[in-house]
Amino acid sequence: MKKLLLLFSFCLVILQAYSISENKKACDLGDAAGCNNLGILYANGQGVNQNSFKAKKLFKKACDLKYSEGCYNLGILYDKGKGITRDYAKAAKYYAKACKLGNGDGCLGLGLLYYYGQGVSQNSFKAKKLFKKACNLGESLGCKAYNSLN
Repeated sequence: MKKLLLLFSFCLVILQAYSISENKKACDLGDAAGCNNLGILYANGQGVNQNSFKAKKLFKKACDLKYSEGCYNLGILYDKGKGITRDYAKAAKYYAKACKLGNGDGCLGLGLLYYYGQGVSQNSFKAKKLFKKACNLGESLGCKAYNSLN
């Protein structure tokens, strides 16, 4: 949870340099990062009314454009049930796509779902492989999780 808050806080600092209208324009033109950035603003209610439904649509658009952060953020919404119905199976789907696109946080999230058997069949072997991949992608919590299973 601390990591999630830290990630959102970090993203918000970066996003302050961009206006909502610039991100909307970029998203409308098919820029995945613009869609993701706008999704973060809606998810957190920064500069706009908080709206998880809009955030979900924007993260989905970014993910469909193969932007790993969009897939990861969509996974978080489903995993945590932040403003939408919690759905671990959908969280697993979007974490898997983020992981496939090289997102270490997505690999870690998916690994945790396998470790605890949430939305997927419990499988410590798959969890360990995903933690190792997260670690190899530079995710330090993935390294800690991997090492704890050795």
